[in-house]
Amino acid sequence: MRKSLFLLPLLLSASPALAQQAPQLPRELTDPATAARLAGTVHALTYALLNMRVGEIQAAVEGRQATPEERNLTVGDIARREYVAAGIRTGPDRPVVRQSPRQIHISV
Repeated sequence: MRKSLFLLPLLLSASPALAQQAPQLPRELTDPATAARLAGTVHALTYALLNMRVGEIQAAVEGRQATPEERNLTVGDIARREYVAAGIRTGPDRPVVRQSPRQIHISV
């Protein structure tokens, strides 16, 4: 009895939401070409961000002159250092899991 008294208001309040039609997305958002352009744009922005030089800024924040090596330091270099310090392997030497589709099917 208590359960029905609790669920009844929830069911009544949810009925208008269920009666509404789902919104239709514009054709531009569902077009595969738009997704491909967006992926290319995100790739370009990521590349630009990782290659941004920040060594001189880091030295200025620390209140000292940047060394010649630091002048070429990028965001990607700093990220790689942190990955190495954390023990995370990146690049082509990282381990790759290779299983045949049959082995994957058997394990599931």
